[in-house]
Amino acid sequence: MEHERAKDRIAALYALRDPKWRSIYRAGGWWLLVPVIGWPVVIGYRRMLVDHLFAPKATALPRFRGQVGRLLVAGWSAMAVIFGHLLPVYAVFVGLWLARGWTPNAWTLWCALGFVLWPLWSPLSLPLAIGAATWSGWIGSAEAALFAAAFGSVVFVVPSALLEVSRTGNYRSALRADRSIARVARAPRAYLRAWAFGLVGQTLVPFTLVLWPWALFHAYVATVVRFNQLLIDQGEAPGRGWLARAAEVGTAPGNRVVDGAGHTVALFSLGPFALPVPRIARVAPSQAESPDRPSA
Repeated sequence: MEHERAKDRIAALYALRDPKWRSIYRAGGWWLLVPVIGWPVVIGYRRMLVDHLFAPKATALPRFRGQVGRLLVAGWSAMAVIFGHLLPVYAVFVGLWLARGWTPNAWTLWCALGFVLWPLWSPLSLPLAIGAATWSGWIGSAEAALFAAAFGSVVFVVPSALLEVSRTGNYRSALRADRSIARVARAPRAYLRAWAFGLVGQTLVPFTLVLWPWALFHAYVATVVRFNQLLIDQGEAPGRGWLARAAEVGTAPGNRVVDGAGHTVALFSLGPFALPVPRIARVAPSQAESPDRPSA
């Protein structure tokens, strides 16, 4: 258990190793607010981050500048993986709804437009549709439970499918459901721990996003790092980069650390997740521990 806690902290503090993490977080937070292309850019950033985790790059974090086109392509590819896995569930659900006489109306078109403008919320489209269909009587509660279970099961496996992309560098490898499921089966407790880390982080976001717009971006970055640690644990890492170094060096305990720029960063912790908070007052670096120093 202590080993798992150490990996949680390494993932939560990984970004702080980069001296430019604050400006990158500001950029990532603002991209999340951009309609239509903002979320794909951020999802693509997560894919580019994997290259830094497993390759000898100069910095711990990739930069946005000059990379928007590449990030968009990577983001749309990642979205294809996510919704490609969910497509059978969508198809059965919509087919059942149509077979019972439902026809799209103006409200449906407005909802679809909303998801196009703000694709950040598009993964919630199916759960919301299940709730709407149940409330309006188009499907029964038992059917809704089955659709919700199917949705949850697919979403649970999707991170493992994206780990296949991390391992091979090829988005087509995400279609190998046998490999994705086998990875979960080899270490179910470790996979559940990574899921718990991500859920806690992204549960905090609705309460922190108003104060710190980059909180959601931090949750994305830290969760990508946490899941990709599984590749190292299972001997499947495609190379050696910043993540291997972070695992070797470790992190110091406490609620303050020194980042890669030499500035003290206060942390807000909840369970396995830690969130860097805005710098209100500087503390001398000697009063905090660097994230690159090993824990005691």
